[in-house]
Amino acid sequence: MTNFKIKKSSLVSCITDEKDIIIPENVSIIQDKAFYDNSTIESIIIPKTVKKIESRAFCKIHNLKEIIFENGLEEIGSYAIQQCHNLKSIYIPESVNYIGDSPVFYSLGLINIEVSENNKNYTSIDGILYSKTKDSLICYPSAKGDTSFDVLNETEKIRSDCFNYSINLETINLHNNIKTISKSAFNYLDNLKAINNLNPKFIARDIIKKCPLL
Repeated sequence: MTNFKIKKSSLVSCITDEKDIIIPENVSIIQDKAFYDNSTIESIIIPKTVKKIESRAFCKIHNLKEIIFENGLEEIGSYAIQQCHNLKSIYIPESVNYIGDSPVFYSLGLINIEVSENNKNYTSIDGILYSKTKDSLICYPSAKGDTSFDVLNETEKIRSDCFNYSINLETINLHNNIKTISKSAFNYLDNLKAINNLNPKFIARDIIKKCPLL
């Protein structure tokens, strides 16, 4: 059985023992921790009527394997999906025009972030989330298999918690065109041994946290 608590078109909470969840079409906003600490949900479908997903809306959904955003969604908040370790891939539809920092955070199974080719604001290259012009690097999937990553020459900004809990990365190669590295951009990287070409001006800005091999 599933019990949705909805207030003025905002989904406040969902209590369920079911595997497959479809968000009701009278919902336009999914609030912070609407889905929290659940072990039964395996798939969630978010209909086109939902326009905004707030920060940490899906938190600790331990067996979540699939989340489907239908075209119509406009905003995905920072850390919207958090600690969902069985989620391997997400697809961002054409309609999304705002994505906060690290939309999938501390989800150790994530391999791929795909974006609709028709999205005017964001793109995906090799499963990594960027702004459409590639000037901003937003989110690197935690379980991506590569041990080395070269930041694109077009990229000028690395967003907060972009590299979070990336379990395989050992080397990140930067370049001289980077103008901004946001707080905690390199966060909990247990195997990271080197960040090459890191401009010294960024080092004092709290951009590196919990990287024991650096």
